[in-house]
Parts: sequence; C-alpha cells; structure tokens
Amino acid sequence: MTPAGLPRPVEWDRYTEYAIEGGVISPTNLIDRTRFRLPIEVVPQVVGLNLESEAAIMDFVAEFGPLGVWHDDFRALDLRDMPIDSESRITPLRARRAKLGSLRFGETLHELRIGASAIQSLVALIRELDRGDRYAQRRVAKDWPARFSPWVPQSKKGLAWWHLVSALNAGIAVSEASLAVVEGRDLRLPLLDHLSKPGLRFALALRAPTSLYGVCIVELVNHLLEGRSYRVCASATCDRVFSIQEGRSRYGGHRSDSKYHDTLCANAEAQRKHRAKQRERRGK
Repeated sequence: MTPAGLPRPVEWDRYTEYAIEGGVISPTNLIDRTRFRLPIEVVPQVVGLNLESEAAIMDFVAEFGPLGVWHDDFRALDLRDMPIDSESRITPLRARRAKLGSLRFGETLHELRIGASAIQSLVALIRELDRGDRYAQRRVAKDWPARFSPWVPQSKKGLAWWHLVSALNAGIAVSEASLAVVEGRDLRLPLLDHLSKPGLRFALALRAPTSLYGVCIVELVNHLLEGRSYRVCASATCDRVFSIQEGRSRYGGHRSDSKYHDTLCANAEAQRKHRAKQRERRGK
C-alpha cells in the first residue's frame, strides 16, 4: 500500500516557559510542560517569522517551542552533494552543539534561524514552481532569506525541483518506517495474534515527526501530494502565506480554495468592500 500522505501530529507539547541567554534558547525548568493543539498549518507561522527580531523569535518559541532542527545531527539540512551553502553554515552549528553537550531540550538562536529560513526557502521555491510558467530565479530570490538560509536559490526549474525534493527527502529520512497490519481503519503493530489471523493486509507505517521542523517538512510533503498551492491572503491588511484556510467551512473540513487565510480576514474584507460601496453611493 502506498500512503496518501505522511502522519502529521494534531497536538504538540512544549515546556511552559523558555528564556534566552548567551544565544541559547532553553526551558526555564524541565518539569512544567503543556500540551496544545497545533494550528491547521505551522508552515505559514514560520514563513511569517521575522528572523531579524529576537523578540519575535521568542514569541514564536513561547507559543510552539523550539524548531529542533538539530535533531539527528542536522541530517535534515545536510545536503553536501548540492551546490549550496549548507555545510558552511551547518558545520559551525555542529561544533557549537558538541561544546554545549547537555543542551538536549532547547536550541541556539542561530540554529532556529537556520531551520526557519530553510522552511522559508522551500516555500519560496514551491510558490515559484506552482506558477506553471517560466521559472525565474529573480522572483525566488526576492523572497529568499539570504542571510540565514543554508541554501542559495537554484537558477533553473529542473534544479529547483531537484533541490526541493532532495530537501524534503532529507527532512523525512529521519522518520522510521515499518510494516504494520491493517485492521479496519487502524494500523497495528505486527504482534503474533495479529499475524495469526486470516486475510492479512499490510501498510507502511511512518513515525510522526519528533521535531517542529519535522512537522513543517511533513506539511510541505503533504502539500505536494495533495496538489495544494501556497498563496498570500487577499485581505488588504494581511500578507499571510497559506494553503488551507483556518477555521471550518459551513460544510465541515477546511477550505483549500479560499482567497483568505481565515474567516476573520474574509469577513473583514467583505465589510471593507461593503463600506466602500456605501461611500460610493452616497457620493453619487
């Protein structure tokens, strides 16, 4: 069986409070944790993050926790065979991580910036490739977080696709895959009592991501599998990039064809247009 998409956690947990000292973001204590429901998309939160602002980064961490790009020794960013900036920026991170040693529950400010800019770079590539017309490196470069990205924008469409697929494969390679037994709509570990039943069906079970960076990679992979597009909210006062509208539609589920990233923006824009029409009528 071929999975239609990768498992993406609905809930996440983080430490209750984080602080930054000496460029290191870490929990203030290792006892208090909180579990919360993730938004329908985490990627837009990362795309909209101002990486120049330490305050904005700490607000993000307070809400979601660290990105965890350092998990698995940065393998999710280690693309040495590509003509990119990866090793020149990741090697110092590895060196500092080795010195920090015991920093198991947090990450450095620079690690988070590298991981977040990697997600921002991949979304810039996806948006350009989604256009369907001629690929333009200059358009990609306009949205490229050049100061922190571990990569440089590719010059040709084929290279851009290769870069995107390679980066996503590197991001999901750290997930473990195993055969599971299908029982109804559930996947079960292949225990002896399951394997003794007639009519066995198997599926590939993939481990859910263990880092927030991994959650973002899963969202980008599922974005490609489902054929959705990233676009900018059409509200005059919002520039959020999104692919699924936050909030449920009247028929249930989430809309992927809306011009607005949430219903608040849609309603606010409708009100603005209504007031503009009223002013126009009064002026006649």
